[in-house]
Amino acid sequence: MNELFKTVLSLSLSGSILILLLFCLAPLIRGRLSKSWQYYLWLVVVARLLLPFSPAESPVGRIFRETGAVPPAASIPAPAGQRLAIPGGEVLPGDPAPAIPQGEEQSPLSWLWVVWLGGAAALLLRKVTVYQDFVRYVKAGREEVSDVARLDLLARTGEELGVSRPVELWTNRLLSSPLLLGMARPAVVLPTLDLSPEDLRYTLAHELIHLKRRDLWYKWLVQLTLCVHWFNPLAWLMAREIGRACELACDEGVMTRLAGEERAAYGDALLRAAGQGGGYRDAVASVTLAESGERLKERLGAILAFRGATRGMAVLAACLAAALALGACAAGAYRAEPKVQAPREGTLPAVTASPPAPESPLEPSVPEEAPPANEAERLYREEDLPGFTAAFPLLKEAEKEQALARCYADGNMAFFAAAVNQLGRDDPLVGLFAEQSYKSGRTNFFSALTWRMEEKTLRDWLVRANRDNAPSFQMILLGALGQDEEAEALREKLEQKRLEELRAWGVTMEGRHYFYKGRPVRLLIETDKWRFDMATLETNPQGEVLLSIQRGQDGNIQRVTELTKEIVGQYIWEDDKLREYKAA
Repeated sequence: MNELFKTVLSLSLSGSILILLLFCLAPLIRGRLSKSWQYYLWLVVVARLLLPFSPAESPVGRIFRETGAVPPAASIPAPAGQRLAIPGGEVLPGDPAPAIPQGEEQSPLSWLWVVWLGGAAALLLRKVTVYQDFVRYVKAGREEVSDVARLDLLARTGEELGVSRPVELWTNRLLSSPLLLGMARPAVVLPTLDLSPEDLRYTLAHELIHLKRRDLWYKWLVQLTLCVHWFNPLAWLMAREIGRACELACDEGVMTRLAGEERAAYGDALLRAAGQGGGYRDAVASVTLAESGERLKERLGAILAFRGATRGMAVLAACLAAALALGACAAGAYRAEPKVQAPREGTLPAVTASPPAPESPLEPSVPEEAPPANEAERLYREEDLPGFTAAFPLLKEAEKEQALARCYADGNMAFFAAAVNQLGRDDPLVGLFAEQSYKSGRTNFFSALTWRMEEKTLRDWLVRANRDNAPSFQMILLGALGQDEEAEALREKLEQKRLEELRAWGVTMEGRHYFYKGRPVRLLIETDKWRFDMATLETNPQGEVLLSIQRGQDGNIQRVTELTKEIVGQYIWEDDKLREYKAA
């Protein structure tokens, strides 16, 4: 863990250099680059702060290696008539004793990493819980918009902007400003519907631009960076600047689609949005239309000074982004060195090696783990996901297959997905592991592989899944092909078929609750060929039946069994409702 902390510190130093550089360049590029380029340039800095890519020799890496080096101890002559034992040999009397490295526990870093890790975990937990509370607050007071004209305007605006995903439209009068919420199921939330058609169109366009550019994902990436580098004040300044640039870039994206008079009307809409709604502020992972007075003044000034992007701007921005990326690589980061190294010439005095002592029959030797075959394997053993992600593309084809096979055998989904994302479209390895995942029913691994399949390959797999009647794989492939309506229809069809099968065994569903032979079900455990120990926990406090439904290899129900408290206690679930049941 010390090595990981030193890597984080080195990344923070490299990133700080880039942050200061961008702040110094801000006055020069403000009027020469589009707002969108100014916004996305920060991604180079975020990548530097998160990804430990580095050449073998770099200024920052050298700083941390030299800082962590242990100075040689003073030479102590050996007492007369004695031989001093050292690993690998002995020192004769009168010879200076070699410097013995001090233990790692004497370094302050061996304790500081605990503080860093605790702070990062606490901050991440805080951000996630605040976001969840905000989402619950918005959903609790929401009202879904059912007006056909407004929904039609939302659909037409999304079509004009090229937004193909379905977006919901809500209102919540306690919010201080319109905002976009949700990444899986996005929704535009308005403080009020008392908007003119023009203001509503501008508001929807603004939030849909955020959705199209995936600004919510960008914001969460920045928040993750803050959690890792919470101790660095420059990281907090960077996050604030990215938030400012996000809104300016979004305004620019709206104005490129408006004529001159419409741009002035859009500025008026910003002013009116600032006075709408209640006083509840947005969460860190939502994007809003109106902000503070100072920010609003800056945005209105940018609207008045707006001019379209030129080819020269694009060339300048591309050159600056390339220069920043090269600078990030040149600055480098700390790279952990192997634990055992050959001593450099002149570091240790010459010693007379003694023959190895014979092994005692009472102390058999323990075989050591084979050394890593390559850098990616070493990083995998150290559970260094960013480093493994950067090293995987450098492997040979045979080594890539071995790395994927190990992740697959270990069930390490995170490293497997990171490696798969480095493969080309329809790479032979994608087909190889897709076949294995399909035959073994490992839907999570198969799902990760679909991202690297071409459309034709996905359709071939869908034909096979349909032929084999493999519903879980059908759902994955329909989702990968973007056939959301077909996927939803299949889900409803499968659910209806499932309920009919359950009814034949005496299990019915009324509303959201299950009943078994007329008695309410508290816990239902269902297992089959495609799902592994899928548990449905009932929320009905009056539930009294603990039920197990077992399916065979053909997917049909084989047995329905009532469970006892003792049997349920053998399952390793930590759900609050199950704990409450056990306590009762």
